[in-house]
Amino acid sequence: YFKSISTIGSQNVSHWTRFSTADGRIPNPSLKTEKIRYGSLTAGGVHMDKKLFWELNLYTSYIYDVVSTVELPNGALQNRNTGTNKLQGTMVMGGVNFPDAGFRASLNYTFLQAYDLGMDGDTSAMTTILGEISPHHLNLSMTWTRKNFIIPFSLNLRGNFVGNTPVGPNTTASLNPGLNGTYHYPAYLVFHGSLLLTHRKFPNLQLQLSVQNILNDNIIDPDNQDYFHPGPQLGSGSYSNISGYIPYVPQRRRYILLAAGYYF
Repeated sequence: YFKSISTIGSQNVSHWTRFSTADGRIPNPSLKTEKIRYGSLTAGGVHMDKKLFWELNLYTSYIYDVVSTVELPNGALQNRNTGTNKLQGTMVMGGVNFPDAGFRASLNYTFLQAYDLGMDGDTSAMTTILGEISPHHLNLSMTWTRKNFIIPFSLNLRGNFVGNTPVGPNTTASLNPGLNGTYHYPAYLVFHGSLLLTHRKFPNLQLQLSVQNILNDNIIDPDNQDYFHPGPQLGSGSYSNISGYIPYVPQRRRYILLAAGYYF
């Protein structure tokens, strides 16, 4: 199958964004509404009696009158319309589905190029990239479900890969030093899982065990057990220098959640 999508939209600016004085912000009642234009072209297919499926998507998106927090010459903060952002990329998805065996697996990959075009929206000078966003994302999911067992269950395993995330010079997070001054945050690969149990005589009673970061490690970065997400766009401080916003946020190590519920 083939399909094409072209849409326009807007995102209203909230009263908080316009008038908040949090962190010493200066209100800006003249903020314009963000406007969005999106287009995509998609091809896909289903084969082998719906046991094999795939999809390829090419997309481009423009966001006009982007609202961002900026630091004024006097050091105060204010939310302002800072120009136009352009996002373009590719999404690829594929998987298998075997209903008789209760097994389904899927893999999707996203490549993203994101640019800040400034106030004039000049597409010929795409030199400033949006910091805090990795250009590479890969997700894997596998689910095995058995409903005819005495204790029916559903077991799900997921893997999440995020590539290097650029910050620093030539990005919108220009003051962010990155991890240990490297001007980026390392790629990471982590795994999660969950097990859902029910009972044939009491199908509304469910017990779920979830484990996030199963291996308790970022297995593709031997120098760091932890993995990190960038802080706010204005992040420029460090954990030893609290004069600026934190540049990054360490993510959780392994944690386990056990939940029981009865669904009416």
